[in-house]
Amino acid sequence: MAPHLLSSSSLAKRGGAGGPHSASKDAFIVATGVLGTAFLASHVYFFLRSRSKRDIKSSSSALCAFLRMLGLGNQSGGGGGGGFYDPATGKLRYPTTTRGPVVDTLHGVAVPDPYRWLEDPDSKDVQRWVGAQNKATDAYFKACLQDDKLKFQTRMNELFHYDKFSCVWQKGSRYFFYKKTGLQNQSVLYTQDSLTSPPRVLIDPNTLREDGTAALSSVYVTEDGNTLAYLISLSGSDWQTIYVMDISTGELLKDEVHWCKFTSVAWLKDGKSFFYNKYPPPSSNGKEDGAGTETESAASQKVYHHRLGTDEKEDSVFWEDAEHPKWMYGVEVSDDGQTLLLTSSDNCDPVNRLYYFDLTHFDGKDMGTIGKCVKLVDDLKCKYDYITNEGRTFYFRTNRGGAGNYKVVKAILPPPGNKLEEDLEALQKEVRFVDVVPEDGKGGVLNGAQPVAGKFLLLSYLRDVVDELELCLLEGGNDGEKGGKLARVKVPLPGKGTLDSLCARKETDEFFYKYSSFNDPGTVYRAEIRLPAADAAAAAAAAAGTAEESTPPVSPDKTTGAGPGAGTEKVKGGKKKGGKGGKGGKSNSKTAMSSSNSKTTTRMPVAVGLLSQVEIPRTLLFRAVIPGLNPEEYATEQVFYPSKDGTKVPMFLVRRAAAAAAAAGDGEEGGEGGGKKERPTFLYGYGGFNISIRPSFSLSRLLFIRHYGGMVAIANIRGGGEYGEKWHNAGTKERKQNVFDDFIGAAEFLVKEGLSTPRQIAINGGSNGGLLVAACINQRPDLFGAAVAQVGVLDMLRFHKFTIGYAWCSDYGNADEDKGEFQYLLEYSPVHNVNTKEGVTYPATLITTGDHDDRVVPLHSYKYIAALQHAHGENLAQTRPLVIRIDTKAGHGAGKPTSKVIEEQSDVMAFIAKNTGAIWRD
Repeated sequence: MAPHLLSSSSLAKRGGAGGPHSASKDAFIVATGVLGTAFLASHVYFFLRSRSKRDIKSSSSALCAFLRMLGLGNQSGGGGGGGFYDPATGKLRYPTTTRGPVVDTLHGVAVPDPYRWLEDPDSKDVQRWVGAQNKATDAYFKACLQDDKLKFQTRMNELFHYDKFSCVWQKGSRYFFYKKTGLQNQSVLYTQDSLTSPPRVLIDPNTLREDGTAALSSVYVTEDGNTLAYLISLSGSDWQTIYVMDISTGELLKDEVHWCKFTSVAWLKDGKSFFYNKYPPPSSNGKEDGAGTETESAASQKVYHHRLGTDEKEDSVFWEDAEHPKWMYGVEVSDDGQTLLLTSSDNCDPVNRLYYFDLTHFDGKDMGTIGKCVKLVDDLKCKYDYITNEGRTFYFRTNRGGAGNYKVVKAILPPPGNKLEEDLEALQKEVRFVDVVPEDGKGGVLNGAQPVAGKFLLLSYLRDVVDELELCLLEGGNDGEKGGKLARVKVPLPGKGTLDSLCARKETDEFFYKYSSFNDPGTVYRAEIRLPAADAAAAAAAAAGTAEESTPPVSPDKTTGAGPGAGTEKVKGGKKKGGKGGKGGKSNSKTAMSSSNSKTTTRMPVAVGLLSQVEIPRTLLFRAVIPGLNPEEYATEQVFYPSKDGTKVPMFLVRRAAAAAAAAGDGEEGGEGGGKKERPTFLYGYGGFNISIRPSFSLSRLLFIRHYGGMVAIANIRGGGEYGEKWHNAGTKERKQNVFDDFIGAAEFLVKEGLSTPRQIAINGGSNGGLLVAACINQRPDLFGAAVAQVGVLDMLRFHKFTIGYAWCSDYGNADEDKGEFQYLLEYSPVHNVNTKEGVTYPATLITTGDHDDRVVPLHSYKYIAALQHAHGENLAQTRPLVIRIDTKAGHGAGKPTSKVIEEQSDVMAFIAKNTGAIWRD
């Protein structure tokens, strides 16, 4: 729920003025002697504000009309229609935006908010203003960017015609994956009965709306693989509806659950019912699409239980807390189906409470047959992610005990009904969390842990912003090795990139993962845990009649064969053994897996040195190949540069490889030791909410490199999760300036190293990254040629008042509740710190938002562009554009259809190219 798409500090030289500035329109009021009239207007406004909330929205329009009558606002409520761009002078004429008399007093400080009226999305004046702004932006784009946009868009459409796959996952005996073919707007969900059987379509959201704005946001499959609950969102909104399907027949059942947001679905083991969480319907209930344009805070989430075949009105409330309306919940059923886990939090920090309930006597209907609530953890100090359980021994990934890079612990819970459940203080003292996988001694961040093949754990680490995958025993330990350190087997990945997803099951010895990088659009592998020596010993023991019979560590229903295309590679003891790597050539070999119909199987006890016996062959299932794009033409280098306070910050540089650059007459390029050349640069950052910006594939960025001779730089600044909680906390609250310093330091490094110039650097970020971009151009407008701030959090004094914004106070602070937090928020809030120093001009600035963004509501973007245009729109020295792109039927980013993605990326890249001096080359 961080303000990130689908989800990031004092400056070397601060250029911002800091506090609110005086407006020329306000000075005009005084100069012409109409101050008294303005005073009267303010009294009218505050009278209207004192009325009910329902009246406030209509009063906004009345106020704007009154101000226009007085000559204090534009006559159209948002600026005229055509004639925004003058080709003779190359200047834009911006719509005039009414400035209201609103002043808030926070901690004794008067804070003007002249654009408060832009917060009402239903106001006719706001809608007229949006129309006028889009006309001005369209006029600029058509006059100045049309040629570049058409070239870029044509190339995007040509190369986007490739198949895109998700990772594969398994439930019961079935396999599932997403696939998007060519220019399909949305990914389609497929299923297969085996890896060699033909896939069939389960859900195709492209059939729901012609414009592609209905998205399949998430799916939840029952343990037997026979029933599916899936969520559909409309127009990019966070609101979703749950539907249910019989997977065997493809029949859509009558079950529907509406008004879900930030929802988890937890099926009961029998697949006849599920738990879920949702909010009350918003005030916009009944509008087109149901919701998504409202700004009211989301509150009073509850957990419900739904039985298949019943109406949602009959759903039972399982959990609610009227005293804590901002608490958000997550529900999960344990692997054995015996325990329900309930987590709660009210912010985006990596912390949660942990409650559990016994399900052994639940009859599927009566909430009273569920065991009592046991509050194992009832504070917000640490994070607990459930991994698996063996009986009453539960395993969690956690940052408990100061493990900011995370570790795996286990805790033995008392039997259901034990007297300890009656004394929570005694319970919390009795239950000990014991380390299984200690915090990594090499500084790696443990991003995930999944059980596989009964007795193993797959561990995914982030080390210097590159993913690594390892295998250890579920029980941890040194596996007989000397030194007492945790024994591990490294599972090789194809290169230095990102483990996009990892899908493993405790019941099977196979697992799947998807790998990508800056020049790899995605490769999906199937891997398998094999113990040839242990299997041979078990076979010998069985022949001798001494085998131990037990529950099988792997599913008795295995399949044989592999997906399309495929080299097989074995890993033994962490080293490659034989075969060709999965990345590269193809092979006709297939991974043969044994099968069994027995309900039990022979298994050797966990032996000393078991990990040294493990072999992990992998098989290529899917590889995304883009005809016309050669991945070898691009090279990636990681550098570390100093921030203002001396902190070393990692940054990836992606350029054309030396050979490709030479062939194109572009000079020596790419890789470590490559030549240097000043060039247009796309600099991206996020810096927030513990989110790591790992290597990822972007076709539009590679086209920027290929056709504009550009370079892409990804700065892994503080506030993110690249180096754990210390790195994250160093960019939060009063330390937020570190984030801006890091990003400015990245640009200064590029200039100092002769890789780019201020005129050639374009900065980009979305959501929290939009805040980053806006704050940096306020503080150092001289350092950048262009800036694109997408769906940004830009009013830092009021963000917590809208939709889910209150959850972000853990990163930002709260201006209302704390004077110290108010002071530092006011110092950098983009809306309140537009740089008005003499001689200052801004880089070309493009603000983007969507009318259905109910994560970071559009009013942030509206108020910031209004402030920019008011301060610099009539400045003759401001020759570069200050525009906003407001998309319709679009939200924060998740679920955006391909057609809209290509359109927006083409606009953005054409804008950047025009304003960094980049020239298109075929």
